[in-house]
Amino acid sequence: MKSVHRHIEHINYSYCQQLRNAGIEIIKERAVFVDAHTLDLNGHQVTADKILIAVGGKPNKPQIPGKVKFK
Repeated sequence: MKSVHRHIEHINYSYCQQLRNAGIEIIKERAVFVDAHTLDLNGHQVTADKILIAVGGKPNKPQIPGKVKFK
């Protein structure tokens, strides 16, 4: 398990580096939308044309007839 966790940390670090190299700012904070282009980060406001929120988690696979099956 220790090896698996180390590998996952390495992958995560690699993804973050690629995003930073592409000029993307990564902010790991709790945020609240002020409007469509502004976030409040504990009293500090950040404005951007596009905001991506990546919360992590697992996909929800609802039992809907005819849904596409994923492995």
